[in-house]
Amino acid sequence: MKNTSLCLIVSGLMFATGCQSKQKSAQMDDGSTAVKTQSQPVKLSTSDFVLGEGETTTTPSRISQSVTTEPDTPASTALNNSPAEVATYHVAGMVGQVNGRAIYARSIFKDVHERLTDLGQRLPASQFRQQASAMLQGRLKQIVMDALILGEAENQLTEQNQQGLLAFLKEERKKLIRELGRGSEELANERSRTTSGLTLDQRINERRNQMVVQNYLKAKLWPKINVSRKDIERYYHDHFEEFNPPEGRTIHLLRTNDDNVANQIDKELEKGRSFLDIAGDNVLNPRDWEKKGLFGSGIKGKPFGNDALNDVTLKLNSGEHSDRMKVGSMHTWVYVAQVSQGETRSLREVQLEIERTLKQQQYNRYTEDYQMRLLNEGSYNDMSEMHTRLLNICMSVYAAKS
Repeated sequence: MKNTSLCLIVSGLMFATGCQSKQKSAQMDDGSTAVKTQSQPVKLSTSDFVLGEGETTTTPSRISQSVTTEPDTPASTALNNSPAEVATYHVAGMVGQVNGRAIYARSIFKDVHERLTDLGQRLPASQFRQQASAMLQGRLKQIVMDALILGEAENQLTEQNQQGLLAFLKEERKKLIRELGRGSEELANERSRTTSGLTLDQRINERRNQMVVQNYLKAKLWPKINVSRKDIERYYHDHFEEFNPPEGRTIHLLRTNDDNVANQIDKELEKGRSFLDIAGDNVLNPRDWEKKGLFGSGIKGKPFGNDALNDVTLKLNSGEHSDRMKVGSMHTWVYVAQVSQGETRSLREVQLEIERTLKQQQYNRYTEDYQMRLLNEGSYNDMSEMHTRLLNICMSVYAAKS
């Protein structure tokens, strides 16, 4: 991979000092009009936004016409809320538009499919609807925000940016072909479909969108960030115990007596999802999600009344978790977030670490402010209407049938 290509993208995007305002309403093929919708900021994940097949963008040098191939949806089949239509409409259907680009149900469901399937099998329809509604609302907000940021970032691309981006993506494609297909594009494409559900073109386009957005946000927001010496000193004194922890272990636990939830937790861990992220999930860890399963800090010796659990805990290093264990009637996992020997760290030793933390915090705040402005000014269909369409599809596909 040529580093010069990446540098060209980053340096080329540094020109951006402002953003083009979007029109405040969008219109569906069925004539419905979007309304500006206020929403809480969400994390960036450009890979979830799906373009309609054959749709063009503001960027001439597209690697692929769509992130994920979806069927065209004529006006006559646009979703509404009638039970008959919902019962027959499949998850590839279009649920709305952002800046004239289609959002497909599949792009919302793909990352929560397993969780919805599990919940639908375990919960009565009324409880499932409540949990699915919250899950889908978060996903929808995320995807709308991704699309708004991507659209604005693409509008700022110069010809030089596009050339550098194209060169970088060519190297990325070659790398994927070497890693997945040992030089064979056909084999790489087949393995890509098997492992990720995406073709090579789709994966490259996903990578393209991520690069465009990441570099644009860095160029736009990082120049505003400023951390002073006093800021660093204040943070150190306010978080003194974090840098000078008491001797012992910081331990988190996950516990459930539900076999299906236990199996889902194992699947999430196998996929690489962090223990603390799972422990903070109110679906997978409803009993203690707010504290992320925190058992205690500065713990010494054998803290549990179960010898097997104590033995496993003492063998874990910082950042490691156990396999699933059966403790009484509970499926149990233990995680050691930190093992401290009671050592102290001076301000001089941690000042660079604190500076990075404070810069990231400022970046996150600027990002949230920017996202709120985009939501206020962006062009997209009414969020509540899209959410209702998604929830009706979800109930039809995933909820237990009475």
